[in-house]
Parts: sequence; structure tokens; C-alpha cells
Amino acid sequence: FDRMKGKNITPDSTSYDTVLNAFARDNKPGSAERAWDFLCQLEEERISGESNFIPSSVSYATVINAFAQASGRENGGLSTVKKAQEIYEKLIDQMKEGMIYGRAD
Repeated sequence: FDRMKGKNITPDSTSYDTVLNAFARDNKPGSAERAWDFLCQLEEERISGESNFIPSSVSYATVINAFAQASGRENGGLSTVKKAQEIYEKLIDQMKEGMIYGRAD
């Protein structure tokens, strides 16, 4: 992303979701948290006006999936399941408020 921004190339939703998916597929400890942190950063940039990217249900589902996968590893457990549930509830709330688009399947 830094190289894209350095060349004045604006990332699109596919670019952002690809990065989130890369975090979700990474089996290293902390990858789910990195995905969540990245999504939160994107939301903060949108709110501040730095970006006009609006996360979709795909963006959230990717992060939820990252936590679901982490729950089955030795560094996961109940805390990762609870975090996935918390993110899902945030997705539902934001959809009700019209802040993101997509379906919460």
C-alpha cells in the first residue's frame, strides 16, 4: 500500500480486501489481530477523510474468518471466538445504520 500511495495510485475495495484476506490466511500468531487492526485503521481513515473506502460485509467476514481460524490453534481459544462475535455484532450494527454495504450471511 505504501508503494501504491507513493505512486498516487488509490487502492480500491479489492486491494483492501486482498490485504485483509492475506492476514486471514496467515497462520502466525497475531494475524487475526493484525487483520482487525488494519480494518480499524481503514475505518479511521474514512472517518478522518483520508480515504473514501467503505468496508463491506466481505471485509468484516474476512476478519471474522481470521479469528475463527485462530480459535482452533494453540494461541486461540474462547477469547478469539468472543472477538469474532464482537466483530460480527459490530457488522450487524453498522449495516443497520447504513454505514456499510453487503449482506451478513
